[in-house]
Amino acid sequence: MKDLFDAVIVGGGAAGLMCAANIDENVSAAILEKTENIGTKLLISGSGQCNITNSCDIEKFLASYGSNGRFLKKAFYTFSNKDTEKFFEQRDIPLFKREDGKIFPRSMNSKDIVEALKKEINAKKHKVITGCEVRSIEFKNDTNVFELTTSIGKIVAKSVVIATGGSSYPGTGSTGDGYRLAKSLGHTIVNIKPALVPLKINNWDYSSVSGNSFKEAALTYKQGEKKLVRKGELLITHTGISGPLVLDFSRYLENEDHITINFASRYNSETVAEKIFELFREKPSSKVVNTLYKIGIPLNFSLILLNI
Repeated sequence: MKDLFDAVIVGGGAAGLMCAANIDENVSAAILEKTENIGTKLLISGSGQCNITNSCDIEKFLASYGSNGRFLKKAFYTFSNKDTEKFFEQRDIPLFKREDGKIFPRSMNSKDIVEALKKEINAKKHKVITGCEVRSIEFKNDTNVFELTTSIGKIVAKSVVIATGGSSYPGTGSTGDGYRLAKSLGHTIVNIKPALVPLKINNWDYSSVSGNSFKEAALTYKQGEKKLVRKGELLITHTGISGPLVLDFSRYLENEDHITINFASRYNSETVAEKIFELFREKPSSKVVNTLYKIGIPLNFSLILLNI
């Protein structure tokens, strides 16, 4: 097999599918996916509900990427989160906005998103080739094309998009192939590390109350003069902490870093004491655990904090 395409997209995940769906029908394009199915990770995202984007303004959207926001600015101004919403609404996928700004398909079913992308790709007559592992990519100077050596033969393309994702979830096909392929084409690859992951905490004493969540928690990280604070929803696990706040925060941390957890971010160490005294003045007979519950601390978590 040695087909010539205008564009070949390596990877049939969210990025690869969205890329192909936005390539004009007059351009011959193909998606090469090494597993037997496309959109595997997309199907399980958000526990199968598929949080496709967020409704916040573009500056806040970029800020959520931290130091990477500057690198992504041009891309997001070209195709923003609002454009993502329009894309699916124009393809008869009604959307639902949660109170926190997260956007989901109204059906809360990720299959609808994957099917909409498949339908658009098919309508434009682009090829989807599954079970096709890209083993190497070489640019041929004499013909100005890329030659891809795959598990099913040679494929030639005028342009190549590497959309293989990271190395976060090998079971879905995300094994880090893109880093190797990009490096072979002359790109510089920075060291990779875990991100969007739960945090395991040494000497964790709260496994017995795993499952408790805190809607208004805050994490603080200090390193010399550098200080980073983020707020959001936090979840207690058997080995540490997780939840949207933690998954986002994890990108900034290295092993053995120290963080401070505030389980009720509306208060600091001074104002929380004032609030507790105020609540006791209002009802002196209240139990301490009931008073802590009023500021957002679950009862069983309070018992551990108080060593009762």
